[in-house]
Amino acid sequence: MNETDIVAKFVSPQPSSIVRVASPIHLHAFVPFFVERRDENAGGVVRLLPEVRSSIQFMLGDEYWQRERDENVWRCMARAGLWGPRSQWAYGYVERKLQVYAIALTPLAIERLNLPQAIETVNRVVDLSHFGASLLDAIAPHRDEKFDLWRERVINVFAEKLRGDARCDSALIDATAADLHTCDGHPIARLANLCGLSTRHYRRAFTARFGMSPKRYQRHCRVDRLLRHLHANAWELDELAAYPIAFADQAHAAREFRELIGMTPTEYRRTQMRSNLPMRSIPVGDVAPPEAQLTAIANLQQPGPCGATTRQVP
Repeated sequence: MNETDIVAKFVSPQPSSIVRVASPIHLHAFVPFFVERRDENAGGVVRLLPEVRSSIQFMLGDEYWQRERDENVWRCMARAGLWGPRSQWAYGYVERKLQVYAIALTPLAIERLNLPQAIETVNRVVDLSHFGASLLDAIAPHRDEKFDLWRERVINVFAEKLRGDARCDSALIDATAADLHTCDGHPIARLANLCGLSTRHYRRAFTARFGMSPKRYQRHCRVDRLLRHLHANAWELDELAAYPIAFADQAHAAREFRELIGMTPTEYRRTQMRSNLPMRSIPVGDVAPPEAQLTAIANLQQPGPCGATTRQVP
């Protein structure tokens, strides 16, 4: 590991291996961390949980599929995609092998890289090839490239592409997101005042950059922290554990958790203990995978390669 890295590398127990490495300090305002997930036997349908952060993800294993919870359509995800914030849980599926290299992005990085703002990518995965070949060619993993070598190469690319002062007109708005992880009550007026904005302007600007309103972002952060308290793996621990989670009481926590995750904390913990899957992956047994639907329509259409165009399976 490069000596400039912040020490944040953890590996969960087999069979599912997850590595998370913080970016060098000079890139932290743009890229908080890199992740590799590898699982040779990940086959099956899982419930995907909400996520407030955008990321670039490279799917290096089998084709990965998603289905929104209120739809009956499976979509094959781009091999190289910009994953926007997820405001509601959905379904995911991989036939067997899951291998992902991922880059967490801040709103400032998305702005500097000329990618769509979070408000345009909520609950979506956008094919990176739609934004020209230069970025994709520069950061896509080479064939059989090891995670650490790929990460070091991407760091060098982003050091050039994201060069310049991280301070900008929207920096104060972005900085308020950190407060929403720990503050209680109704802090919107106070945070808007810190930014020199009216509450209405602040809400609109925050939503554009993070894909959800400050209030909803705060709710997701609280539930995300509670999720982490239900896990024992090192990389999933709550980095803000010194601060209390700002729920009014236990009933409030359970209600918020159920609304955003679709089950109670007790049900979630019981399911996780049985499956031993990483956070945000809950096995689902009563949802048909896309293969069943693919078989049914095999004689009606010839599917194209996964990545260039999202394939839909009704």
